[in-house]
Amino acid sequence: MKFFLSTAFLFIATISLAQLKVPLDSLNQYIGQRVTVCSEVYGIKTTDKVTFINVGAKYPNAPLTIVIFKKDLDANFTTSPEKLYGNQPICVTGVVKDYKGKTEIIVSKPEDIVVGNIVTPE
Repeated sequence: MKFFLSTAFLFIATISLAQLKVPLDSLNQYIGQRVTVCSEVYGIKTTDKVTFINVGAKYPNAPLTIVIFKKDLDANFTTSPEKLYGNQPICVTGVVKDYKGKTEIIVSKPEDIVVGNIVTPE
């Protein structure tokens, strides 16, 4: 019985950790879902309360905005987003949200953003 429960737990954990990779141009079809999307960073703006990372195009035409709130930035990021992600290819994982007609992913830890080669789904 213990073997069965352990196997079932590992199976469920593996499924829950698997991420759906989606193309940037169809991101709005995945509102409410946890996905991974990859593209280039085209601009970063930091205010007193939040950092916005524009992905796929410059503001205001970016098809995705990554949002990092100040409390998470201060607690979890040791380097500024500008230095980490500025003008680089990235992949971000998180829940897709709609904010005033624009898609966004709120990130709370740097592990949710990977810098490097972009892998796009076919």
